[in-house]
Amino acid sequence: MIQRHKNVNNDINAKYIKEEEKRKELRETKGIMIVGFVMALACMVMSLVNFYKQSNMLFSTLLGMISFLFAGLYTWRTGRKNLSIVVMGLAVSIIFSWYAIVGGNEGFAILWILLVPSVSMLAFGFQEGFILSLYFACFLFALFYTPLKQYTLYDYGSVFMMRFPLLYCVDFIGAWAGFRLVRKFQLENQQYKLKLLSYNDELKKEVKKQTVKVENFSKQLIEALAKTIDAKDKYTNGHSVRVAKYAKMIADKMGKDEEEQKTIFDIGMLHDIGKIGVQGEIINKTSKLTDAEYDIIKTHPIIGADILNTISEMPEIAIGARWHHERYDGKGYPDKLKGDNIPEIARIIAVADAYDAMASNRSYRRALPQEVVREEIEKGKGTQFDPQIADFMLELIDEDKDYQMREH
Repeated sequence: MIQRHKNVNNDINAKYIKEEEKRKELRETKGIMIVGFVMALACMVMSLVNFYKQSNMLFSTLLGMISFLFAGLYTWRTGRKNLSIVVMGLAVSIIFSWYAIVGGNEGFAILWILLVPSVSMLAFGFQEGFILSLYFACFLFALFYTPLKQYTLYDYGSVFMMRFPLLYCVDFIGAWAGFRLVRKFQLENQQYKLKLLSYNDELKKEVKKQTVKVENFSKQLIEALAKTIDAKDKYTNGHSVRVAKYAKMIADKMGKDEEEQKTIFDIGMLHDIGKIGVQGEIINKTSKLTDAEYDIIKTHPIIGADILNTISEMPEIAIGARWHHERYDGKGYPDKLKGDNIPEIARIIAVADAYDAMASNRSYRRALPQEVVREEIEKGKGTQFDPQIADFMLELIDEDKDYQMREH
């Protein structure tokens, strides 16, 4: 059990990590594309300014514009970022190196290099940004601390040349440390989310497990009640199940979804529950009922509705019990409802109930022939039955070539 739990958690973690990596890849790709287009626009503006001023930095800004525009377009068209990162990294290396050598903007252009560590790690990723930042650290030390400084075209002054590489290194180390700290927080956050996902998945499984238990218990309880009803009437054994089954089949014909069909089936199972409150001598009487006895039988819909009305979580379950003996012409009982005033579920069960009464054995007769049953359903359209629902029942009868829909 423990091993299975671990395997489930590992599957959840692997799935989450894979999805998170995809989302991260997508974010980074979009970021590279945006950086490419924004930097290309900036370089274009700077190129116009440099052209106007006849600046020796025009070459670098034109190169940057072309490189960044290519990177943005390439990423946009292909959805890939690796080549774009290489192109932009090379462009930044060439442009900012040129800035440092020529001392552009009276030496101030070199200060852009201080942005390289933090911006490159953020835009390109830690590994790529680290490599680019390391290149500039080596470049500045070589340019200011070695004989190569004679090739600079601008006099930065000895103090600046001594301190700037050190300032860049401090900036580089700070960016590296900051990135590592952010990455640590990201990993901790990812681990926390993985734990939450694991707990959430276990909770969902437990809820599903308990839901299945409740549904099974409800189903078994309804079946037990239905058997209790049928056991009281020895001549209608299995009647509740058959009525529920036929009602569900009618609902399917009517285009009801699975949930609605299940509800109608459950209601059909308990439509005769009120017979529990009627004396067994009357229910099982083989001779003709007296008027007084018939009046007692007619109370079972009200008794059934009173019993089922106590189930607050499923208020519609009492519909079938109370109104399955109503007639479409208003001559039924107990409330003499008429037409569409009778709830649709009750109208469905009324047809299914009448059909099973004719297609089942009774103490005084055997099940009626299928053609007789069909004739009675046809005859009851618009009087006893909802004509549309009766038509659906007639379709089921016509499809039942071997007369399987009856008590066996």
